[in-house]
Parts: sequence; structure tokens; C-alpha cells
Amino acid sequence: MAQNPEDLLLELFAIFVVTSMFAAVVAFHNNVARYLFSLGRQGVAWRAMGRTHPKTRSPYIACYVQTAMVGAVVGVFAMLKLPPYETLFTWFTGIGAAGIIAVQCIASVAILAFFRRTTVDRRAWNTLIAPLLGSIGLFAFMYFALTSLDVLIGATGLIEEVFLGLLVASFATGLVAAYVLRRWQPARYSLLESFLGDRGSGSASGP
Repeated sequence: MAQNPEDLLLELFAIFVVTSMFAAVVAFHNNVARYLFSLGRQGVAWRAMGRTHPKTRSPYIACYVQTAMVGAVVGVFAMLKLPPYETLFTWFTGIGAAGIIAVQCIASVAILAFFRRTTVDRRAWNTLIAPLLGSIGLFAFMYFALTSLDVLIGATGLIEEVFLGLLVASFATGLVAAYVLRRWQPARYSLLESFLGDRGSGSASGP
């Protein structure tokens, strides 16, 4: 007997949801791991996170750290017996998406500032017009993400306020940490201004 078309569509929909969720989780994992790797490689965080695997050249320690952090969060939600899809996945992928957009907004401004301060490239399209258009588009997305955060995370009220607070607190913590590093450890702060490849392609040393 032929399968009911509605059942087939439901099965296809379930497959699409699961595979898209998996792709989103992997993307977030890679983003965080790469940031941890960069911080470790530049010497402003645990240096071991800047090491790469001798065979695959992947930032394996940064991936382990990211996995451990996720495991801790998942463990808390499991102990509280909260529904994983309605809370854990929806809340954190939503605020994670807003966070990634925020980071991209900051990076777009940094690109404009970089080309204004250097003579690496003087082409107007490459150094001003394209980056400016990109910044405008990103800030527009950031505005819609923040004004529709309840839709993005699937929650309102206190939960929405808490996650918005976490986003703002993360930004503020980064600013304070950068100021403290610049004030008290200028040598380490200067590493942030170097290119990732300036320190060679080998594994980072140190504890």
C-alpha cells in the first residue's frame, strides 16, 4: 500500500528539521572553537587552546573546551528536566545567532577602521564602499534581531530580559577585559594587533 502523502511530507519535514538543527549546532561549535583557538594562539587566553592537531591541523583543544562548556550547560538543563528543544536549543541558538551578528557588526567597523589607519589597500570599493555597505546591512540585521528577540529565542518576559542581559554583559566584559589587558599587560595586548599567521604555523607553546 502506498504511503499517505501527508505522512511522507511529515517525515520529510522531520528530516529537514533534524539535519538543519545538526548543521546549526556544528556551525556554532566551529565558531566558538575558532574564537577560542584565536585567543589561545594570540596568547590572551589559555595558550593550549591555540594548539593544532599534529595530523589534522584542527584546533582540537579549543574544540574540547567548547564541548566541555556545552556539556556543562546541557547537564544543568537535564538536571532541571527542561524540554531540550523548547528551551535549550531554541534559547541558545537564538541568542547565539544574535551574538554572532553582533560580533560581525564589530568586525565590520574594525575593517573600516583598519583600512583608514593603514596604507595596505587604497581602492575605494575594497576599503570603504563594500565594507560600509556590509556594515549597514549587518547593523540592520542586528536591529531586527534585538527588537525581535522574543521571536528569535521563542520566549518573552524574564527569559528574554535575561538573555538580552547576557548579550550586553558579554560585550561589556570584553571591553573591560581589553582595557585591563591594555593597561596592565601591554605586551599581551599588542598581540591582538598582530595577524594570526605572524606567530608561525606550529603549535602554540606554554601551559
